[in-house]
Amino acid sequence: MLAIGLASAAALTVEIVLTRLYSVVLAYPFVYLLLSVAVLGLGLGAWGAHWWRRRLQGSGRPSRLLLVGAGEVILLMVLFLGTVSQRWWPVYLLLGCAVFAPVGAFFSGVFSRQAEQSGRLYWADLTGAALGVLVAYGALLWMGAVNAMLLGALLLVGGALAYRPSRLSWGAAVALMALLVLNVTAGLVDLDLARTDSSKTIARALDPAGLQGEVILSDWDPYARTDAVAYPGLPDERTLFVDGGSGSAVFRASDGLESLSYLRDDLGYLPFRVLQPGSVYIIGPGGGKDIALALLAQSAGSVDVTAVEINPGIVRALDAMGDYNGRLHRQPGVDLIVGEGRSFLKQGERSYDLIYLSLVANEAADLAGLALSENYVYTEEAFVDYLDHLTGTGAVAMRLHDQPHLERAFVTALQALVSTGLPATEAMRQIVIVAGLPHPESGAQMDPLLLIFRSPVPEPLATEMLAQVELGGIFPFFVPGVREGMPYAAFAQGQIELDEFVHQLGASYGRPTTDDRPFFYLLQDGLPPELVQLGVLLMVAIAGWAVYLSRQRVRRGLVRRRVYWWAFFAALGLGFMMLELALIQRFALFLGHPVRSLVVVLGALLIATGLGSAATRHLVGRSAQMLLQRASAAVVLLGGLYLVWFPGLLSAFHGAGLATRMALAVGLTAVLGFLLGTFFPAGLRLLGTEQGGDDVALAWATNGLFSVAGSVLAMAVAIAVGFNWVWVAGSAGYLVVAGLVWGPLRQRA
Repeated sequence: MLAIGLASAAALTVEIVLTRLYSVVLAYPFVYLLLSVAVLGLGLGAWGAHWWRRRLQGSGRPSRLLLVGAGEVILLMVLFLGTVSQRWWPVYLLLGCAVFAPVGAFFSGVFSRQAEQSGRLYWADLTGAALGVLVAYGALLWMGAVNAMLLGALLLVGGALAYRPSRLSWGAAVALMALLVLNVTAGLVDLDLARTDSSKTIARALDPAGLQGEVILSDWDPYARTDAVAYPGLPDERTLFVDGGSGSAVFRASDGLESLSYLRDDLGYLPFRVLQPGSVYIIGPGGGKDIALALLAQSAGSVDVTAVEINPGIVRALDAMGDYNGRLHRQPGVDLIVGEGRSFLKQGERSYDLIYLSLVANEAADLAGLALSENYVYTEEAFVDYLDHLTGTGAVAMRLHDQPHLERAFVTALQALVSTGLPATEAMRQIVIVAGLPHPESGAQMDPLLLIFRSPVPEPLATEMLAQVELGGIFPFFVPGVREGMPYAAFAQGQIELDEFVHQLGASYGRPTTDDRPFFYLLQDGLPPELVQLGVLLMVAIAGWAVYLSRQRVRRGLVRRRVYWWAFFAALGLGFMMLELALIQRFALFLGHPVRSLVVVLGALLIATGLGSAATRHLVGRSAQMLLQRASAAVVLLGGLYLVWFPGLLSAFHGAGLATRMALAVGLTAVLGFLLGTFFPAGLRLLGTEQGGDDVALAWATNGLFSVAGSVLAMAVAIAVGFNWVWVAGSAGYLVVAGLVWGPLRQRA
């Protein structure tokens, strides 16, 4: 059991850390692809164990699989650090899959030998995985991604030692321990972004033929890698990059705030100039420019700025560059907090004169990807939250990347105003849209600005705003009552209906985003091509696997009952992954940070499923079958209750303290997780009893393949119709399980 636990902890540690490493070089869809094939690697390893089962029958041979896995981790690291190229992504994909195959083969071999102990073994597996979550995030924070990968390899060797000690495993353990200690203390090997061949923004910043930037500070943590880059030709400006992208400017203010007075000419300063806010709430201050704008607007010397940054690495970087940036983020009256901006806002009752968001994004999204954490600040429900936390004359100001994102944000904000009971034409009286001059080559509007006021914009304020806009060479799209461009004017004056107005903006841009479908940066119609390609590959793999299983039926006389068992484990893989992803997503905003949601929810889910698995260890035959029947009915019922009650329950507790919210998240997750943990070991035990140990390996492989399919299908369903339907689809997977255990698989005791 110790060997199973260590191997599982190692696998999840490597899986999580790999996503951090790959995120620095590859665009998010590729990272998502590599993460998915990790599960596929476990399934392929299980299939390999079935194929070569005779060669693995020696008492010490399964432990060698973990040594092979540790060696592949080192090989992957050597290749990745030696190439660091986006063009090598197929190789990274294959190696990422190969790293997990020996672990899957090890699991399959042990479970096949000890099918009667499936409950205890599965408990060790899931408990080890929960430990792996904590190990991965602690290692990323304290020693960086490269050393965390070495730690994962060391855990694999530890699993080999726990299973069957040998000279080879002891030698590997000593060598890896020495390498890890040496690299932690001396820092001999790390990811060199100056050698990166990638489309990420930092590659262009470090280009010797371009800006000739130099990385002066790097910081790893569970959320992202943060790098500070200085430029020899730009002494007054540096850039903070998150995962190699999302560049955020840090301005030199060592001579005091007034050395940044030129920022008053920036379009982003307009809300501060016109409103002269006494209290400001900033979401995603990044390198500190937004804080500087707020400080520059204070004419009376008093300042009240609350800035919430989701990436703790950025805050540490700003502190480290305090002498350069003048420590503006630590000035009296400025409160810089690490957290999710919208969630933190909802925790309190305070109102602000200005809520400010400027180009809030991270490179995981890359303006076209599938990342979710930052998108919750651009949903219809988010705008309602902002309006609820504004003073009577307050406003929300959003700086967007381009016109398509402006139009999506505008339609979402308009829908939020309408949801409060305002007619759409009256809601337009509370909206202002301006933009910089068009790009001289592309003609696209540069970084447009959207303002949503708590109440109708008074005519004197609108007139003053228009004067400031024209004085600064800014293009006014819509200033209510004084300058109304088309098609906004036609809609504001009631000449066209909302549907026609949205149609004129464009089908993709005109669809508002919601908490259920928070993909603000996904402007294209349909699914992202990377997701479609992955889905096609999975369908081919599933078809090939079905052909393989059918050949097994022909060669070994596989009866129809066996087919039902494959359907059972396939439905488990689909249902479990979809429910897991939906749970993590539901709690991300509630717990205030995506990393916290992942650690709390995934950790609670793994521990609870492990306890549920352990509870099955004494069940055999009829008792195991009765457990499956009752648990499947309970999961379907609980899934329906969660779907109906979750939104209201989370809303009621959103203002509670963090400890209370975490306890609620753990409790809700654990109840469901305990039930989910009973299915796999009970099914393996019944299958092993009926069909023999060989079929246990095939069950592992089937479950692994369909777990990958479940994660891909979950993202496709979320994009197409929303996360509520992901939950419905996951519950439907267990409905299929219920149908099988109450029907065809009930025929034998």
